[in-house]
Amino acid sequence: MKDNETKEIEQFGQLQENGILIMTIVGEIEGHQLSAQNAKTTKYEHMIPLLAKAEQDQSIKGILILINTIGGDVECGLAIAELIASLGKPTVSLVLG
Repeated sequence: MKDNETKEIEQFGQLQENGILIMTIVGEIEGHQLSAQNAKTTKYEHMIPLLAKAEQDQSIKGILILINTIGGDVECGLAIAELIASLGKPTVSLVLG
């Protein structure tokens, strides 16, 4: 993997390659309630705009979502799930944990 790809994944939890957007959701889903300072989190307010942008991006042909989470804010997790379900592009979700 190229250095810039590694940095992109570390910073944004996503990578686009060959028309496939790869997104990761790790740790707790953080939303309306803040998680502990030492907890690994994925903020739903970051994920929702990225998914909406991916839907509009003609260069993205499909989305792979890698999920490794212990839960978190249920309402925010449901919001992400509803948005994924409403996407017009092919999506695959792989649950790791």
